[in-house]
Amino acid sequence: YRCNATNEYNTTIVQYNSIIISYCNVPKPSISFDGNIQNNTSINRTVGENITLVCSVYGIDCDWPFYWCHNGTECDSTIGLMDKDHCRANSSITLTDLNFNNSGVYRCDHQCISQTVYATLNVIP
Repeated sequence: YRCNATNEYNTTIVQYNSIIISYCNVPKPSISFDGNIQNNTSINRTVGENITLVCSVYGIDCDWPFYWCHNGTECDSTIGLMDKDHCRANSSITLTDLNFNNSGVYRCDHQCISQTVYATLNVIP
């Protein structure tokens, strides 16, 4: 941008300053498991198995936390891994030795965006 100023002696001073604007696309959250993005879906796993859910948000550049909720109760809060070159952040939770109590809705929120993604985990015998 440019700023012009003229003083009482009619002397004009011109100053140039530049700013760098980083632009990322509109933030888009996703939740994945087994390497496949599966937003708002159901997952079936058997008792005793393990699963890792990954929440990714593309189009952000802030280090604010992710919030993981299980059936509406917060179960984890993490800062996540930032990749500022690609405007994304990731957070994951790993559930080991699954049992019936692990069944339910897992929701991921990120403080920088207003969208939520979820996956429903069904633990079966």
